[in-house]
This record gives sequence, structure tokens and C-alpha cells, in this order.
Amino acid sequence: MARNRSRWPLRVGAVAILPVLLAACVADPPPPRVVGAQGPASVPLSADALSVVVDSLDQGFNPHLRSDLGADTELLAALTLPSAYERTADGHMQRNSDLITAVTQVSEQPFTLRYDINTSAQWSDGVPIGVEDFRYMWRNVSTFPGTVGVTGYRHITNITAGAGGKSIDVTFDGEYPQWRELFANLLPAHLMGDDAQSFANVLAQGAPASGGPFTVESADMGIGQMVLARNDRYWAEAPEAEQIVIRLARDQGTLGQAARANSAKLVSVTDSETNRLVLDTVGGFETARALGGDQLTLSWNTSAEGLEDARLRSALSNMVDAAAVGQIVSGTADTKVADFPLSGDVRAPQAPEIAEAETQLEELGYARRGGTWQKDGRPLDVTLGVVAGDEATLVAASTVVDSFRAEGVDARVWELSDENLYSGALPYGLVSGVVTWSPVTGNPLTAADGRYRCVPETAERTPSQAREEIEDLVNGDDDENASPQLAPATVTELQPPSDSASEEVGEASTTPADPEAAAEAKEEDEAKAEGSDEPVISVPLPTAQSGEPVLRSARSSNLSGICDDRIDSALDTAQRGAKASGLGALGAADTAPRPNGMPVAANYPEEVGELVTQASIEVPLFLGERLIGTSPTFDGFAFPGGETSTHPLGRELYSTADSWRTR
Repeated sequence: MARNRSRWPLRVGAVAILPVLLAACVADPPPPRVVGAQGPASVPLSADALSVVVDSLDQGFNPHLRSDLGADTELLAALTLPSAYERTADGHMQRNSDLITAVTQVSEQPFTLRYDINTSAQWSDGVPIGVEDFRYMWRNVSTFPGTVGVTGYRHITNITAGAGGKSIDVTFDGEYPQWRELFANLLPAHLMGDDAQSFANVLAQGAPASGGPFTVESADMGIGQMVLARNDRYWAEAPEAEQIVIRLARDQGTLGQAARANSAKLVSVTDSETNRLVLDTVGGFETARALGGDQLTLSWNTSAEGLEDARLRSALSNMVDAAAVGQIVSGTADTKVADFPLSGDVRAPQAPEIAEAETQLEELGYARRGGTWQKDGRPLDVTLGVVAGDEATLVAASTVVDSFRAEGVDARVWELSDENLYSGALPYGLVSGVVTWSPVTGNPLTAADGRYRCVPETAERTPSQAREEIEDLVNGDDDENASPQLAPATVTELQPPSDSASEEVGEASTTPADPEAAAEAKEEDEAKAEGSDEPVISVPLPTAQSGEPVLRSARSSNLSGICDDRIDSALDTAQRGAKASGLGALGAADTAPRPNGMPVAANYPEEVGELVTQASIEVPLFLGERLIGTSPTFDGFAFPGGETSTHPLGRELYSTADSWRTR
């Protein structure tokens, strides 16, 4: 299902505290390619250009932002963004020896690793890949609201350079077994800008410079086409293909047209009976299915009124018909969910347990009067937040809301920008929960630590402290060697939600097909709203003993805001077990010229899983499946695990891109 992703707004004088944006010091680097300045028609295509047909190609390709997650982002990251270690399709972690020639431990106290970067490694504009790019990742992923994969970066206390920036020492706050998960999908720090919104907006149409085998040559989100060319400055073995053209198939008709085109094709679309029928009818395609790397999830907000009680979260969870959500979102009858990171199970979604939910509500003092659940004369009320412009999350949340309303719960969906959701509505309890995408790949213990560990209260600041930090960030006066912490939530006013889920779905269905036109329309609507007399909601800020308002931390991996000492203790125990198992120990695979992948133990935290299940923090809704097909003339794609993969796959699905070619 297509997503027109909502970008973080660019506003002069905005009060959002965002991470430090480091600029590399380089002497007159060549100008980068301008993405989106010209349409694909003006870019000559080679006779043997490969076609990759997708059913989602939406503005926003930052693999570290939750709102940008998707198969299209994973594909583009695999083609353009380098990683220190890469996860293979069979679950191994393999050092990218083209980028990192060796990793060694140089200190036990403090635990410090040295990364030696290939001296030839460079971005496509000629700027060397170096310490600035690693520092940029550390400081932005660990602080920016709405990011994923933040856990490991928060264990880093410093990153220093040596050998002309090609040797990097990374110091941790202790032994960290999952260090190989870090520094995936590096971004070109020197092009990421020095304003507060660059981390979210610079990758709106792909990376401005590539450190992979291909580079973005042109992008036209309106017609749904992106042309990637062989990266002439790629220092490793050159890819087989000269060009890759990513084409959007918005429906089965355009999928059929693309499948019939006279070119070598890789098709990567949502697995559905209709899409399978299209490829079967066209004929000649070798096909397989792969579980997607991201899952639609409902996360409850423990800061919302009443939902600090796990019993109420459990009662509401029992009303959710996850199977119906998956069927409506995907158009497929047989849907799945993953229990990641608590286990490796992929199963059928939960069925609602209405009788159990009613019993739980009655035990909490609720009674059904006039068809509505009430307590102390007040109706049970649920507001689900979604990022505006993401059609799949909107449809999923609206379907959940329909279930609640059918069972006597007042419910609605609230579409918000990333900033307003993660830096306003969630931390200050204005939404009961959020429906969003969550990764289901990677190390499960790392993911569990990020999702369920309490965010320290020391991250709270007063508005005056926030203003000082903003000034330091803008003026570059912050302490670059200090460990970054999650930004405070600084959104203080919000437009109230519509009370009609059906109206919201209707509005989404009339969004222009052109993402740029949709973005312009949204900006116009926001401008009109700002100039209107419509009511606004003032965020209820907590206060310090001095009486001054206190800003809570924004939300990133721990969307629920759960703070449970038992869960934290169980996570600590699981991490000690990972250390004792030797998971983080270095070996020949970390220094060999051409390393083999290192097997990675699953490390599913069973005790954590039991506690999280008891706490009813989240409800998995839908794990998509990809239908992968290659035409007879497309060569070099490695199908995962035969006809059907048994575990979710992210960018590793496209890990053989440098070998793709016309047969």
C-alpha cells in the first residue's frame, strides 16, 4: 500500500531540539548530483538497463526514521548506503571488508574498538568516508525523535579519529556484545546540512551522495521513477549493471504493463493473489515469497490517562481484530504477524477476545451504559495517533477504531506530523497509542532493549534549558564529546483531531497521487490552519518543584514510554548472558581480508518476553510479505531460502545488487 510520507516541517525559529549536525571539513569537494532537478526522461537510459518494479516509491528514504521504513527504503539503502557490517539473508553478520579493512579491540577499560576504514572509500562526490560520518550517525540516531535502532548508539561515549580520519576509535560505556549492529546505512555527513531538520528531510528523494555501488541519477516521485547509475567513484569491484531503473506499479494494470516491458526485470511487490495472478498471466517469471522487514504495530502509550494500568491496556488489546486489520491493509486473506523481538515465531494474528475484555473492564469499574463503556460518568475514550500521509497506518488504525466503536468504546484516529506525534502527542499523553511500522529484523535483544527499557528521567529539561541547548546546537557551541541524549519534546500546541474515523479515511483517499502535489496541499492546509480561528490543544506540561514547566523526552524506539524496573532488570540479565556467551568477542572474521559471515545467536530474551506480555505494551497487527519475481533475462538475484523465506528480511534481500545483470 502506497505511503506519502509526511516530512518534518522546515520552520525558521522552530523550538524543536534536534541533534547536532556535523559538517565535514573538506577542501573544494566536487559538486554533488542534484536529485530531482531533472525528470527521468532527460536521463538517457542504456540498452541493458535493469528494471526493478515496486509498488511503493514514496518521498522519504531515511532508513533510520520510523516514518520512512518500507521496502522501497530498504532497496535504495542496499544500492547506495554503506554499512560497517551487513546482515546476510541467512542471518549472519558479515563485515563489509570493502569499507572496513579490520576491527580490533584497543582497550578493555573502557571498552574501545578501532575501525580501520579503507583509504579508498569515498562518497560519490569524492569526499572520503571518515570519522565525521560515524559521529553523525552516533549523534543523530541516538537523539532524533522517531528513529529506530537507537539502543547501541546510546552505549557509545566517544568517537575519535586517527590516521587522517581513516582509523576510528569507538568508546563504549561498557562491553557491548551487539556492537556489530552499529553503523549500518551510513549517511554523508557533509551533505546532511546544519539546520535542525536536515536529518529528516535531506533524504526525501534518496541519498544526496552514494557510498554504494550505485548512485541516484534522477528521481521523479510524480510519475514514480528513479534512475540509478553505476557509481564511478565506487572503490570496490564495479557492479555488473550500468543502470537500474526503479519503476512504480501503482496498481495491477501498471504492474502488468511493467512486467510485459522488453527489459530485464526484478519485481518486488506486495504478495497478494492478484499480483501473483498478474505475473503468472504474463508468464516467464521465476517467483518466490519473502517476509517483509517491517511490521504494523499498535503500541499503547503509558503516559495516556488510564493506560498506565496494564489491565486496561490488556482489555483494549483483547478487542483488537488484528486479522481484519491485515486483511484490509493488504487485500490478502491469509495474513501473519511476528512476535519479534520476544521470539522468532511468525504466526496467525490474534483473534479478538471480547468476553475477556468485558470481564476485565468490569473488574476495573467500567459499566456499559447506553451502549458505551463508562466509569464515574466518563466514557472510555481511545485516540490512536498515526503519521500523516501514511495510508497503511491510517487504514490500520481506522480499522482498530472501528472495532473499538463496535464494542462501545469512544475512539478516533489522529493524523499528526512526525514532530507533533513523537515530540508532542505521545510523550504528553494526548494519544492512547500509536499505529506505526516497527522493524522485525536484527538482533532481538538489541531491539527489546530499545523498545522496552525505561528512558532515564534525567533527559527531562525545563524550557529555559531547552532554549540554551537550541542556541548551543545552532551556534555549534555544544560539547561534541559529551554523550548525546534523546531530545526533549517541545511541541506545546496541536490541532485537535477529527472525531470521525470515516472522514479521515475519506480525506486520505482523495490525496493527490503525485506526492509532491500532496505535500504542497498539506502545507497549504497547515498554513490555513495556522491562520484560522480553529481551536488548538495546549500540551499539559508537567512542572518542577520550582513551578517551571518540565519538558519530557521525545519518543523514538520506546514508543510506549514503559518504565518497569522488572523489565529493565530482565534486560540487564539478558545482556549479561550475551556477554558471557562471547557474542561480542572479536575473531578472524573481523580482520580477514575476505571474511565469512559470523553466526549470530538469536538471543531471544524469554524472561523479558514474559514480562512484556503481562504488561500488554503492544499488539502486532500485520507483517507483510513480498512477492519477488525475475524475468528470464534478469540474472544475479539470490532468492531467499527457496520459494518462501522463513524469517523476515530487510535490505539483505537486495544484497546481491552488485551482481545483477542482463542475461
